[in-house]
Amino acid sequence: MLPLLPGVRSYRLDFQGNERLSTWQLGEAIQEERADLDRQGPSAAIADDAAFQIELAYRRAGHPFAEVHYAIEAGQPAVITFRINEGPLVRIRDLRLVGNRDVTAEELAPFLKAHGLTIGPGTAIFEQAGLEAAASEMRDFYLGEGFRQARVRPHVEIDRGAGAAVVEMAIEEGSRAMIREVRFAGEVLPDAAAPLAQLAAEITDTAYVVRKRLLLRSRVLQVYGERGYPEASVAIEEVAGAEPGDLGLVVQITPGPWVRISEVVITGNDKTRDDFIRSRLQLQPGQAFDLAARRGSFHELYSTGLFSEVALDLEPDGAREARRLTVRVTEAPSRELFVEPGWGSYELARLGLGYTDRNLQGSGRVFQAEGGVSVKGERLQLAFTDPWLLGSDLTASLPVSYRRREEPSFTRREAIVTAQLSRQLSDAATASLAYAGSTTRITDLAAGATLEASDTDYNLASLRAQGTFDTRDDLFFPTTGWRLAMGLETADPLLGSQIGFVRWTASARHFLQLGPQSVLGLRYATGLILPGRGQVTIPVSERFFNGGEGSVRSFEESQLGPRDPAAGEPLGGNAYNVLTLELRRRLGESWAGSLFVDAGNISPNRSRAERGLPPYNDSSQVVAATWDEYLRDFRAGIGMGLQYLLPVGPARVDLAVNPWPDEDRGEEPYAVHLSVGMAF
Repeated sequence: MLPLLPGVRSYRLDFQGNERLSTWQLGEAIQEERADLDRQGPSAAIADDAAFQIELAYRRAGHPFAEVHYAIEAGQPAVITFRINEGPLVRIRDLRLVGNRDVTAEELAPFLKAHGLTIGPGTAIFEQAGLEAAASEMRDFYLGEGFRQARVRPHVEIDRGAGAAVVEMAIEEGSRAMIREVRFAGEVLPDAAAPLAQLAAEITDTAYVVRKRLLLRSRVLQVYGERGYPEASVAIEEVAGAEPGDLGLVVQITPGPWVRISEVVITGNDKTRDDFIRSRLQLQPGQAFDLAARRGSFHELYSTGLFSEVALDLEPDGAREARRLTVRVTEAPSRELFVEPGWGSYELARLGLGYTDRNLQGSGRVFQAEGGVSVKGERLQLAFTDPWLLGSDLTASLPVSYRRREEPSFTRREAIVTAQLSRQLSDAATASLAYAGSTTRITDLAAGATLEASDTDYNLASLRAQGTFDTRDDLFFPTTGWRLAMGLETADPLLGSQIGFVRWTASARHFLQLGPQSVLGLRYATGLILPGRGQVTIPVSERFFNGGEGSVRSFEESQLGPRDPAAGEPLGGNAYNVLTLELRRRLGESWAGSLFVDAGNISPNRSRAERGLPPYNDSSQVVAATWDEYLRDFRAGIGMGLQYLLPVGPARVDLAVNPWPDEDRGEEPYAVHLSVGMAF
């Protein structure tokens, strides 16, 4: 019996005879009627509607003979009693397709499967509504294949005593309509003849469906619009063919006037300069109208991100062929001020501040100022970006930054200036080339690090090339797609650098959706840095480190790999690898959980001091040691995580266990990380 909800009119519901469906399920089936009872009180009309909904619930549950009667007993509270005769549970003993000749059972089976049905013997619960829906979807499929008179009807015979149904899907295919000819009439332009002939060849001898007419009309208008006739009209007539079902299409074309652009008028731009908008247009005064150019202009303007709405309209301008191109835009907000508090397992509390103007002085250029502080350091960056350098498709950026960060074995201070050119190669691919100059000062360096590398204060100048390919569907919590990246950087005295090296990095991430709530993520990342001309070793501040919230999570920050044997502090290496397999699952609207396995290394995996060897005296020794251990001594992390999904990325806590800790190196058996953002 369902209790009376607080604050509603006095009534009570009583269900009798229900065994297959619970009282709670029946209450869910009549939610709307209960709301009416709450507002209006008991009445025969509402009770009658509720009884009907209960019968529908039973039919969906496989009881086609269910009957529901009700009685209302006055009182305080009033009692509405529903007496239910469930009838037998009916299952489909056999399902057959009858009448399909041109379309195979294999082609039709998916429409049945979508409703839990299979062709042939089976035990699926009988539901008339599901059969009707499958039949409707089959008919739509037939219509899409050119069978314009197709009919699909389910015929059902039920043995009530046995609780079994035999279903025949009766199919009347009719003849298949085929397009046997496409003819163009009216005014056919000489330079449109070839594309129209190609269009006719694509459509001839294909099944006729209504969308073919729409496609044909759209393509003809496109051909004429690209040749200066934006006001062309097209009428299509069907002509019976020689065989039943065959037909021809006669396309009557009226081109209208040839149009040129007399002037361009821009409206709606309060901040953005006219000359910037004009520079993105592919149609200019004096040019013939071109539909492809108008579409390209729309794309160019909308893709800037500066406008929430863009419209390009042609308007009469005196002469018969003259048209004014009116560009109407609605500007999107271009200035943003943000505050980003956060937490990292190593940096602890951190705070980021930033200001961005994406339309600096109405030019479409970008200015950014960002800063951040944490327990371990601070950073500041100013950047100027021109997304369309000199009107080209190159993006130029000039960031200037300063940062100080306390690493586990040293403190780094850097001032960096970078000049970068990048280009969007496709929707997913980007390439960039950058020249960077920096001044680096290293303090608080672990004593053993000086045996590895003596460079602590140096000026660095390098040339870096990078390519990325990204098809992920979400930046913060992706469920599908790839992200591939590769970079190559060289520092050399010829570039103005005091140290020399060649650095290569590569990474691959793949996300595979396993179900509505589950995602499998895979990652591989690697890097290699080797000494350049006149360089024996790589400075500690330029080396790779491993371990922490974004790599092998069974280690604290940078704690995987070579160490100073005296102080136990990490010294990094010339190469690294990280592999991860992570299963992520949504646990509700705002929560997610994960199970993961990490593995990674640093090469060389032990410092010279740990091996009892003298410092390197030749770069060939460094190269040999790095290559020799590049794929050796992997350390593992096995763990689980919990994420709370925020607009700026998930806040997460990860617990990872080191299954084989090296006690000689003081490795901890586990690590806990609290941070914002997924590990990859």
